[in-house]
Amino acid sequence: MPSRIDAPFNDKCQLGFEKGGEEYLGISRPAPKPDHERTLGELAQYEALFALCPECKRRKPIDRWEIQRLLGKELTLGRVAAAMRCKCGHKGARLMVRHLSR
Repeated sequence: MPSRIDAPFNDKCQLGFEKGGEEYLGISRPAPKPDHERTLGELAQYEALFALCPECKRRKPIDRWEIQRLLGKELTLGRVAAAMRCKCGHKGARLMVRHLSR
């Protein structure tokens, strides 16, 4: 009798992941929030904020930890963007959430 180690290998296995598996198991995944509705506290450690002035196209990294310390982690990114002021005098900015490299 052959042992399990000597059993033939079948590399044509048809097992796969069903895309509707969450529904079958009763797991519901919430839809992701748009960036302007996310709060500072919801950002991951590896995400960084950058402000872009729509008028002069100036870009600058934002210290989200300092803003969070001063104003709280429940502040939404939309409100942070509306409060930004550029050196050119334009009020408001477009915030970009980017992943930091390792």
